[in-house]
Amino acid sequence: MTYSANQAMNVFWENELLDKWLALCAGISVKGNSQYHYDLFKRLVYYYNQPGRYYRTLDHIRYCLVKLDEVRELVPNPYIVELAIWFHNAIYKVWADDNEEGSADLAIFFITKLMGLDTLFAMRVGYLVKNSAYFKNSPKIHITRDAEFFLDIDLSWIGDTEDVFDRNNINVKREFDWMDPGELRIKQIVMFDFFLKREPFYLTEYFLDKYKAQARVNIERAIRELTQQSAS
Repeated sequence: MTYSANQAMNVFWENELLDKWLALCAGISVKGNSQYHYDLFKRLVYYYNQPGRYYRTLDHIRYCLVKLDEVRELVPNPYIVELAIWFHNAIYKVWADDNEEGSADLAIFFITKLMGLDTLFAMRVGYLVKNSAYFKNSPKIHITRDAEFFLDIDLSWIGDTEDVFDRNNINVKREFDWMDPGELRIKQIVMFDFFLKREPFYLTEYFLDKYKAQARVNIERAIRELTQQSAS
């Protein structure tokens, strides 16, 4: 998919996501009127329309919001998790190691300065965004229930249907097209092997019951295919 085609897909998802954003703004009493809320939406969408994005797109945000809706009644603070979903991939440079920190800073700025909400509320969102990569790599540490649901939602595609997994896996790979193909395959094998051995794979009962079995099937298949490609 070319960048222009990827942009077109983002525009497609914008129409669906706008309603969710406006409902969120109304639900948490964001300052200003609906036009102002729309302007905020366009400012945030700008980040997801940057070139080089294939996985970290509005489609991923849409997917995560759908998963949140499945468990909203189980999440202690659903608005905090919802905002974390909106902002968690806003800042992304493929070679950078501070994307989560940048996204968290943007979230806190947006929520306090532009949305007019409480600083403590914003910091709780920033906490989820900033530490998301660390939490994924350290599943046994004690984290909040909100963080558990946020992480499970973000990784739920790994345990989704074969088609959903393959589409996301291809898109993740495309964001690393600048790497040597052999080195990229090794990186992918190491990543999938880590997830295969990750215990617990999902942190909440809902996602464990619904996605863990298929996640193992998807990961084992991906490792087999990558290993075969490396041997050929």
